[in-house]
Amino acid sequence: MSLTEAQTSFPLSDSDLLVVKGWVFQMALGFLLLGVQVTLSIVVLCVFVAQDFHLSKSRIALFFVTIMMLFLSLSSLVMDIELIIVAIPIIGYNPPDSREFILLITGLQIGLNLMDRLNYVISDIVVAWRAWVLFPQRLAVKVTLSICLLGSFVGTFLDIGLLAKGLSENFSFNGNKTEVLSLTVPLIFTNFTATALIGFKAW
Repeated sequence: MSLTEAQTSFPLSDSDLLVVKGWVFQMALGFLLLGVQVTLSIVVLCVFVAQDFHLSKSRIALFFVTIMMLFLSLSSLVMDIELIIVAIPIIGYNPPDSREFILLITGLQIGLNLMDRLNYVISDIVVAWRAWVLFPQRLAVKVTLSICLLGSFVGTFLDIGLLAKGLSENFSFNGNKTEVLSLTVPLIFTNFTATALIGFKAW
C-alpha cells in the first residue's frame, strides 16, 4: 500500500496552524500561572510550619482557602486541556457527529468558567477579610466590606448563570459587554476598597 493510500489526514491549513498556536500559547500561559500559584502556596504553607504559628480558626481557614484556590486553579487548567482535546477532531477534515461533542464542550466550558469565577470570589473574600480584621471596631468599614462582597457574589453568580444559559443555546457564546461588566466591576471595586483600607491602616 502506497503512502498516499495509507494517509488518513492532510497537512494543516494556515487557519488550523493559527488555532494550534493559540492553544499552545494558552496552555503555556496556564501552566506558567499555575506554577506561580503553586510556588506562592508552598511558601505560605512553609511559613505556617516553620514559624510554628498558633493554629487559630482564622489561620486554619486561610490554610484551607489556599488549598481550595490551588485546587480550583488546577481543575480549571485540566478542564481547559480537556476542552482542547475534545475540540481537536471538530476542526479536522472529517469531523465526527457534532451533537455529542457540542454537549461535552458546553459542559466543559460551563465548568471551566465556574471554577475561574469561584477563584475570583474567594480571592476577594481573602482580601476583604484582611481589611476586616484590621478594623475590629469600625462598623462602617464592616458594612462597606459586606456590601462590596455581596455585590461580588451577585455579579459573579449572575454572570455564570447568564453564561450557562447562553452556552446552552450556542456553544460558541462568549458573553456580551454587560455580562462582562457585571462580573468585573463588583470584583474590582471590592478588591480596590479592601486594598485601600489595608493601605490606609498601614499608613
